[in-house]
Amino acid sequence: AINDTEFYEKTLQGTREGKAWLQKEVDNLGCTSYSSQTNFFLIDVKGDATALYEAMLHKGVIIRSMKAYGYTNVIRVTVGTTEENQRFINTLKDCLQELGYVS
Repeated sequence: AINDTEFYEKTLQGTREGKAWLQKEVDNLGCTSYSSQTNFFLIDVKGDATALYEAMLHKGVIIRSMKAYGYTNVIRVTVGTTEENQRFINTLKDCLQELGYVS
């Protein structure tokens, strides 16, 4: 598996495409995404990240609040499969509206 460069390149490309799509969708929701060179990125959700974490966890989606690092309005999200990414965006949209972070 370590020498399977085709799989590696396919995975890397899928992650890049997934992250680009996620960041565009997040920005369209009124949040601010911050890119990285990794398979995760940060999002300023314009409200309490811990409350958002709890709301999303209640709906079965796990994110990471960055409050422990001094960023009370920021979450960290890992890029997943196309289906996981879509579920994340749908749940994020619902929770942001429920919490009143976006209109």
